[in-house]
Amino acid sequence: MTNGVDRIWEHRTASMIGLVGLVMGLTGCSADSGDPPSARRSATAPQTTSPAAPTTTPESVTAEPVCLDAMQAAAAEPDPAAADPLIVATLSACSTAAAWLDALRAHPAAMGLSDQAEIGRLELRASCYGNEATPVCADAQKKGWL
Repeated sequence: MTNGVDRIWEHRTASMIGLVGLVMGLTGCSADSGDPPSARRSATAPQTTSPAAPTTTPESVTAEPVCLDAMQAAAAEPDPAAADPLIVATLSACSTAAAWLDALRAHPAAMGLSDQAEIGRLELRASCYGNEATPVCADAQKKGWL
């Protein structure tokens, strides 16, 4: 026979487990690495490139110069409020979501990140919120990254 104190602790433990599960579900916590599927492909996966398109590798895509320049401008802005419109501008300066992620990896300070930051879908989702019509976000949506 359990006493009243044991029942209270059992109830609190069950409540805490439920609360943790709810928080994880609401915040989108998962085992997803956040990297686009192309970044997780096997090194032996066949690669397709065209002369007009950036070369694709399992790790990243070569971002266009205009894309890199836009991301560098956002990274150079010390005021976060002033950097926000510059980050939105990168979503149109870059032609694809993969190129945008590559540019952000080259200039992580654009979003206040360090050079050691693991950049992936989270940053893309945050930037695309409210900017779904931009080329980068439309491409990410088409690829199922958002």
